[in-house]
Amino acid sequence: MRGCGCYLHIEPLLLWCTQVSFIVAYFWAIGLYVYSLVLHRRNRQQLQHSKTHQSSPDIESKTHEPIETTALINGDKSSSNASKMTGVLQDFWSTPLVRCMLMDQQAVMDSSGMLLHMVEFGTILVWFFMCDRTNMFWQSEKWYNRDLFWFLFLCLTLVALGSSLQPVRTPLLLNRPQTEEWKGWMQVLFLLYHYFEARELYNAIRIFIAGYVWMTGFGNFSYYYRTGDFSIGRFCQMMWRLNFLVIFCCIVLQNSYMLYYICPMHTIFTVFVYACLGIAPQLNKSP
Repeated sequence: MRGCGCYLHIEPLLLWCTQVSFIVAYFWAIGLYVYSLVLHRRNRQQLQHSKTHQSSPDIESKTHEPIETTALINGDKSSSNASKMTGVLQDFWSTPLVRCMLMDQQAVMDSSGMLLHMVEFGTILVWFFMCDRTNMFWQSEKWYNRDLFWFLFLCLTLVALGSSLQPVRTPLLLNRPQTEEWKGWMQVLFLLYHYFEARELYNAIRIFIAGYVWMTGFGNFSYYYRTGDFSIGRFCQMMWRLNFLVIFCCIVLQNSYMLYYICPMHTIFTVFVYACLGIAPQLNKSP
């Protein structure tokens, strides 16, 4: 019982720490993005200032300076590259994100686009929190109207028929364009179902979810069977794509991971397919 009580006291503390970490990272990204804008503006001003002095008499002597400096830089780079030690830690410290954390000006300038995306993503999560965890906006009960539901779906279908139809180059059954189209229509129905809380479609939505999860497993099986790429990097990339938004929503909103049940289902099926084909890959194509 003491262990359970300790766990109950530690869990809220961990949730609070994760929210504080997100807030710190969010404002850190905003600060670095603003700093990158300042650096870009400073560089533009320096370029304009240098252009105004190009008409000076000693311009010919100055034109040779970059050549000498570049030669020296290239010489320094060649000598330093020969003395560098390769390793995982060196690659880690040379990543743009870590260099931005170390306030490397060149890295901050080069990563301004990435910092902008981080700020946008953090702003979306803050918007989620404001809408779902505060009383800043009006809240209302979900209201289901069958006629409105099917009217919206019919309008979307007509728009899709007039704009998204295209010939399929691969005549194979369950090719990627076909499965992607299938997934897209099921996602539309998922959104309409949860938005209107259309309970009469509950059984159909369960079937669609099962079909969606099956197609995830089928796509992973086709990839592993065709390419034989069982690298850890590709597997981690797949796990990140499936769970990164859910993990951040759980951190910001303090929701349970199982609340977003579709992502755990995709994750476990991906792990199963990877384990079944990756344990003994030499037996995958054996008769």
